[in-house]
Amino acid sequence: MEIYYENNSNQKIKFDEFPIVIQKPETLFDASWSYLSESGNGRNVITGFYKEMSEKNFTLSIFADTKDEYDLVMNNLHRITEKDVLDKKPGRLFVNGYYLECYIVQKSFSDYEELFFSVEVKLNIVSENPFWIKKAEYYFDASKSLSTDNKKYNYKYAYRYANGMRNRFITNNYINGCNFELKIFGAALKPQIIIGGYEYLINDYLEDGEYLIVDSLKRTVIKVMNNGTIVNIFDSREKKKSVFQKIQPGRNIISWSGKFDFMITLYEERAEPEWH
Repeated sequence: MEIYYENNSNQKIKFDEFPIVIQKPETLFDASWSYLSESGNGRNVITGFYKEMSEKNFTLSIFADTKDEYDLVMNNLHRITEKDVLDKKPGRLFVNGYYLECYIVQKSFSDYEELFFSVEVKLNIVSENPFWIKKAEYYFDASKSLSTDNKKYNYKYAYRYANGMRNRFITNNYINGCNFELKIFGAALKPQIIIGGYEYLINDYLEDGEYLIVDSLKRTVIKVMNNGTIVNIFDSREKKKSVFQKIQPGRNIISWSGKFDFMITLYEERAEPEWH
C-alpha cells in the first residue's frame, strides 16, 4: 500500500517508508454518506445522499537513527503540511494512486523516546470535498500521429502524456458518471466534441497557441490567450446542452472534426480508495 502526502507546491513526504510508518492504514478507507429524508403518510423516505465536509485521523510512528535525522523528519513534516494551511490551498493525501484533497489541521505527539529518537504523531485532516480521486488523461492529436508510447505536446508545454491511444474512445472505469477537464487547443472555431453520443460545444474562437478549459467540477469555462491572459468565456458555452455533463461509465466513442488537438482528463471519484 503506497501512502504519501503532497502539498500544493508538490513537496512530498512518504508515510509508508522508514523512518515514518503509518499505523492502521485501513482506517483511511472509512467512509460515510449523509442523507436527506421526508416524512409523510406514516412513513419515512430517503430522498437523496450527499457528502459533507469530513474529518479523519491517523497515527504515524517515527523512528530515526540519529538526532539529526529525527529533527529533519519532524521539520519536514511541519513545513510540508503547514504550507497548505497558510496558503489556504489543500494538499493531497495519496493512497494506492487515489488522492484526497485535504488539510492537515492538527498534530498530537505522544510516546516520545529520546534515547531511540522515536515518537507517535496523530494527524487530523479535514477535507472540503471528501472523495478519493484518480485521474485518467487522454490526448487526441489532429494530425493522427499518436504513437503507442508517449505523446509530447508540441506547443510551449513541456508535459508528456503517456496514453498511447490510437483508437478514438475514452473509458470511464467507475460505476458512476465522472467529472472531467476538457482542454481544447487552437486554432479552432466553435470547437465541438461528441463524447459517448453527447455533444460538447463552445461558441468561441481560439487562435493558434491559445487554449480553453472546461472544468465540470468547478463549472467554469476559461480561455488562455497567447499573452497568458485568462478570459472567462462561461457565456460562450452551448446553452441547449450543458458542457458540464459528466462522462458516463464504460467506453465512450469520441467524434470531432479532427481540425484541432484536445485533451480530456477524467476524475474518478470514490467514497474510498480502491483496495489493492
